[in-house]
Amino acid sequence: MQIFSMAQHIIRLERESKNIKLWIHERHLIAEKWRQLEFNAAVKIQSWFRGTRLRCYIKMLNKQIIIIQKSWRGVLGRKKYLMHLRVAFLAHYKMLGTLPNWVPNFVLEKALVQQSEFQYYNKKVILLQKVFRGWFVRSHIFDFYVWKNYFVIIGQKNEALRKKVDAYWSGDQNPQVVENQRLLKILKYENKKKHYLLSTDAQPGIYQQEKHPEFAKIENWIKRMKPAVKGERIDRNKRFPLLSKMPTGHKNRPKGPFKNAQQIYAIKNRPRVPLRMEDDVEGAKRYVEREKMHEEGLWIHEKS
Repeated sequence: MQIFSMAQHIIRLERESKNIKLWIHERHLIAEKWRQLEFNAAVKIQSWFRGTRLRCYIKMLNKQIIIIQKSWRGVLGRKKYLMHLRVAFLAHYKMLGTLPNWVPNFVLEKALVQQSEFQYYNKKVILLQKVFRGWFVRSHIFDFYVWKNYFVIIGQKNEALRKKVDAYWSGDQNPQVVENQRLLKILKYENKKKHYLLSTDAQPGIYQQEKHPEFAKIENWIKRMKPAVKGERIDRNKRFPLLSKMPTGHKNRPKGPFKNAQQIYAIKNRPRVPLRMEDDVEGAKRYVEREKMHEEGLWIHEKS
């Protein structure tokens, strides 16, 4: 009996295993969803708290820096004010020619020393600024030697060009230059005639070889040339007038059922239209339908 009950329990567990797996999967998805929500909320709280703490810290530092700057600038300002006050005081009494008895000698000496030092360092600073600005302008803004070399090169090029122009107009050209020009003209003409040897999308040309990559330069040179055309190129899109100019009549016309001269001239000068445009695209389909209708009519006639 125990074995039988255990077997029943096992069978029931196997039947309910699918439901248990689905229930576990659903609980896992719900837990993962809540975990993600809690994680995002924690990240937002942390970012808000850290931002608030950092802003408070920067605000505190800014206040402390302002206090330090205010104190230090006040000290410097008071020193400068006292120095100017002493100088003005001494200048005033120097102009009068007398000094008050209550002014000690060391104060007078200190004021004079400070005034002389200020004037001395002011002159030195002005001299340094003048030297530095002159060097900067000469070396970066207006460099004499760079501009000199530039104008020398320009003059040499202009002189060479002037000599070439004079030689060309005088007819005393260098024979080597004339020969090079003649060979270049021949080479251009030969490349124009070889335009049909270029590569296409379907077939590589004779100049496109893996073993000889230097031939690619020749192919590029030919591509830059226009193909040589014998005579005037015929424009297929040009519409010739049919009766613009009539040919001269023949005195001894050939006998026979021939076409007259006007028809022959019109045929020769008619616009060139490809065969696919002259024929009807759906001609075969219409022919099949017409034959089919004819056969159906014959069948109906035979049945009747």
